[in-house]
Amino acid sequence: NGIVWRVGDGENINIWTDPWLPKGISRIVTSIRGNNLLTKVVELIDHVSYSWDEQLIKQTFYEEDAQTILQIPIQEGAEDFLAWHFDKKGNFSVKSAYQVVLDTEARESEKGIPSTSHNPEISTNLPWKKLWALPLPCIFLHFLWRLANNSLPLRTKLKRRGALMKFFSYQLHLTEYCEVMTRRKKLKRSTQQVWSPPPTDFLKINTDGAFIQSSCFVGWGFTVKNEHGEALVAGADNLKIVADPLHAETAAMLHTLQEAARMECHKVILETDASTLKQAMTSNDYDNSSLGVLLREMKALIQYSFQRCKIEVCPRACNVSAHCLAAFGMCMEQGSYHVWLDPFPDHVKDLVAGVCPARLS
Repeated sequence: NGIVWRVGDGENINIWTDPWLPKGISRIVTSIRGNNLLTKVVELIDHVSYSWDEQLIKQTFYEEDAQTILQIPIQEGAEDFLAWHFDKKGNFSVKSAYQVVLDTEARESEKGIPSTSHNPEISTNLPWKKLWALPLPCIFLHFLWRLANNSLPLRTKLKRRGALMKFFSYQLHLTEYCEVMTRRKKLKRSTQQVWSPPPTDFLKINTDGAFIQSSCFVGWGFTVKNEHGEALVAGADNLKIVADPLHAETAAMLHTLQEAARMECHKVILETDASTLKQAMTSNDYDNSSLGVLLREMKALIQYSFQRCKIEVCPRACNVSAHCLAAFGMCMEQGSYHVWLDPFPDHVKDLVAGVCPARLS
């Protein structure tokens, strides 16, 4: 199946037998258990700092498994939940299930195993009564039925019906349309590169994460400005292990929100240059993704700690101060989190003004 566990507190997840690693096909650790007494994922968490017990993990697992585990975000007070592994948002869809079938057939074909997806006998051999009784979404059961009865609109069927050329024609027009719209969006963005202050009674918080792919290391930074565009607060820090740029941006926003809540900023506009993160925060689309634990925590924080909190996307040129602070955060000593209040030290003034030293660019 395509189920994967998302780690909350780790109480419900078996380290060795449950699918909980967000990678590969099996999602199960490849490391050999041997005589290891560890059983549940909760035992791998340092409950003082509520982070992964890095030393224990590196001693217990192969390097590849250890790296994957350390990149999984965890959050105190969160619960474990199940998601669909073969979709970046963690949501099941017929499209993703169909792709899994195709990928499986391709792998079996490489191994010389004959495909069964076009076997006319499969429809009668399947235990349909048991299948329909399974607690699965109807759309998934319907997909299985269509697959078994060879009724999916595959390319060979489209060609036989004379619809393939029309499909390619529509695809060509759609591609051209997308190219035109992309050019228009770029032109529009190029004419809107000025940071705008928030309305009265609001504070605007810009946040950013700077990610190094080779080391999975991230720096993050933020600024808080009033309706006059005056910077009131700035902050920067770093995190040791994250999975990808979106994880970096998400972690940066979470830490920024936590700091804003501590400062009792009641009405805020939170700006990021990561459009995917904005989409994830303003909908439930990504709540089952690998970052779902962090996203759910941020949404709860916004609900209970702020009177008003708007999340907006801005061009990179309008987020340069947060970007400079994030770059500075990468150069800071691990765990040396800094928050500066106005009046700022000279080096922070430059960062807030969007002036990055050459070594940080």
